[in-house]
Amino acid sequence: MARRALAAAVLAAALLAPCAGTAAQSGGEILRAEFWTDLDLPPHEGEPYPLPDSVAAARVLEEAAWVFSGMIEGFSFDWTPENKGRQVKERFVLTPTATVMRGDPRLVPGPTKKSSARLGAWIDFVPDASDRLFLESTQSPQWKSAQGTGAASRSLGWAGRREAYAAAARAALESYERSVEAQRPDEITGRLVFSAAPLVGVEENAWVVRARVRIEILKTRRWSLY
Repeated sequence: MARRALAAAVLAAALLAPCAGTAAQSGGEILRAEFWTDLDLPPHEGEPYPLPDSVAAARVLEEAAWVFSGMIEGFSFDWTPENKGRQVKERFVLTPTATVMRGDPRLVPGPTKKSSARLGAWIDFVPDASDRLFLESTQSPQWKSAQGTGAASRSLGWAGRREAYAAAARAALESYERSVEAQRPDEITGRLVFSAAPLVGVEENAWVVRARVRIEILKTRRWSLY
């Protein structure tokens, strides 16, 4: 645990260093995306305000690790669409298959950019051989492409961004199902990966996430007619 904490601290320090470099690797694709956090987000209980750069950097790394996990490990999902006729409420559960830790050596931070309201950085992820194998497998025919947009109120704080990511994944799944099913199933389970790092913005005081995904449907259930 102490070694992992030290690795995370060193990585956060590198993220804050203005002269930090980006990753380079021969013979393999590097995943790269820009991540950012608000410095003026209203604090929740126990959170510092204004947000120190070190805390902002840790949030950027945490989100990068989570998003890259969603690209090279993916998620399992279980979706029960709303069915008013049967008085069934919608339920969507998105569960990471595995999580990249902040101190993972495959995460390589670039230099930060700071404005009065944001701190951000480009971060690289260097996939290993097993990561590249999985990425290739998601291009097989049983995986389908979709995209969706989701939102969550900024009043939820930093945690609201994860809700917006999940909402975008759900919207992408719904969009795909509408394109292939004349009648909506009663429950769908499967796997989902981000095709690229989703785009995150702020609109009307809400986190808004636009995501492109690949989906593998594993099981579809329909209510019996009797």
